[in-house]
Amino acid sequence: RLDLHGFSLFFLLLSVGNKRKTVGNKQNKPYFCGDNPSNILQMKRIRTFITLCLLAFGMAAVAQQPALIPVPSSVDWASGTYALPSKQITIGCGSAQLRPAADYLAALLTRPTGYQVKGNDKGKGHIRLSMAGQGVAGGYRLRVDAQGVAITGNDYRGVINGIATLRQLFPDDIETRRAVGRRQWALPYVSIADQPRFEWRGMELDC
Repeated sequence: RLDLHGFSLFFLLLSVGNKRKTVGNKQNKPYFCGDNPSNILQMKRIRTFITLCLLAFGMAAVAQQPALIPVPSSVDWASGTYALPSKQITIGCGSAQLRPAADYLAALLTRPTGYQVKGNDKGKGHIRLSMAGQGVAGGYRLRVDAQGVAITGNDYRGVINGIATLRQLFPDDIETRRAVGRRQWALPYVSIADQPRFEWRGMELDC
């Protein structure tokens, strides 16, 4: 991730190294060695170039981390991505109770990827769904690493909430209604934990 402390230290060293010494001229009037107009202009160009580079790096780092709505309670991004295998994806269910959730996720992935998506009740696959059977209702944990994707919900609703977050980790093309050719479906490494802050959420509009 973007190291702002490193950038701050870099600018501090740059400013210290750019200090100019005061010397005397023939009229005993002090002047600065760096006051040569060409030197000042060159330094300004260098600083502008460095600033633009840092902004570009910062924007690239932010772009690699998709915005999640609602914002989870805990998000820990890591370096690296997991790419779904081409042609066939397996969704493993920890129990038969999760088969509807697996079918829902399979339908979501089949359309844009054009891959064959299968589910099994053995709990093994590129995407694994399971239930902890404890904790706050609707809560879940989602992890993406080199082993694939794992979603563990406190209950069935938690698994569905985890799938909703997983959906946002994919590229935007995941929402298309037809297969996207020559596309690598990669997910950033991340560990997410979330649970509803309120049991019920709603809005009342008086007319």
